[in-house]
Amino acid sequence: MTIWLKNLTTNILDKVENIKISSFIPSGLFGLVKDVPDNHYILGVQYITGECQICISGHPKGGETLFEGGSREMNEELNLIPTKLTWHSRRGVNNFFSCLLDFTRDSMRREINPIRDSQKRVVISVHGDEENIVNYLSRVHYRTCNEDKIIGIWASDRETIINFLNSRRETGSNILVK
Repeated sequence: MTIWLKNLTTNILDKVENIKISSFIPSGLFGLVKDVPDNHYILGVQYITGECQICISGHPKGGETLFEGGSREMNEELNLIPTKLTWHSRRGVNNFFSCLLDFTRDSMRREINPIRDSQKRVVISVHGDEENIVNYLSRVHYRTCNEDKIIGIWASDRETIINFLNSRRETGSNILVK
């Protein structure tokens, strides 16, 4: 099992032994990850603090639907535009979606929406087989208008992420190891 990390500031894609996962693990994330196909890798982001988030998330802006907010967040965080975003479930303010990497296209521009965030949150599992994930990671690039302070994009296989989530419940560890 592999953890891939693309450092957006140096443009280096590498296999790493472990990453530090952020404490943001919304209730319902386990079910979203569990529904990803067995052989798929799931994308996440790395912040300037060095912490990595499983999947991506954000808040729709006032006037945006959950689907529009999710599409905008994918563009902002991953430079991707979904052509198909699939509803998964809702837990409180968290609205879970999945998106197969095959159902995306690269985004060359970013639209800024200055409207205030809503209280709702979208959490999106963007996933695909390892070849497609590595192909995407090799071509994604840093955007200078990066308000979320994202410095990297990472991916690991579903099984490794599930094992981490299970062990975190028991140990409280925030290190994901391949």
